[in-house]
Amino acid sequence: MARQRSLRNVAGLGLALWLTGALASCALVQSPSPAAFFLEIANIDGPTVNIQINGTSVGNVACYAKSGAGDPTFSPSSAQPLPWSVVVLAHGGSVIGTFQESGDSGPRVIFVRPGGVSEGAYGANPGPAPAPTCMP
Repeated sequence: MARQRSLRNVAGLGLALWLTGALASCALVQSPSPAAFFLEIANIDGPTVNIQINGTSVGNVACYAKSGAGDPTFSPSSAQPLPWSVVVLAHGGSVIGTFQESGDSGPRVIFVRPGGVSEGAYGANPGPAPAPTCMP
């Protein structure tokens, strides 16, 4: 009888330890920190656009064929803390996209294409193959 009670206590302790470990590992799984956040602007084959973060212009981004440069990336800083309101403007100043970035969903990318702009997780598929030339 005492041996059965001892085995039950050991089994109960093992289950308690397993549950504690499982709960602790769940607590460790959380959203990416804002420190790991960055935003990439991938102008695949669209028109040159101006990017504004929280009302401040951070640069113009031309498509690959015109610029030959890599995709610009932006990271939070003391001068530009999260959250961000990102506005994509066409050459004439019209708004063609707006995005809210909190940093909670990890690195992001904004794709500029002839049909408009879209946003996705960093590494997302930008859609169809690029046009051979850039939009004017």
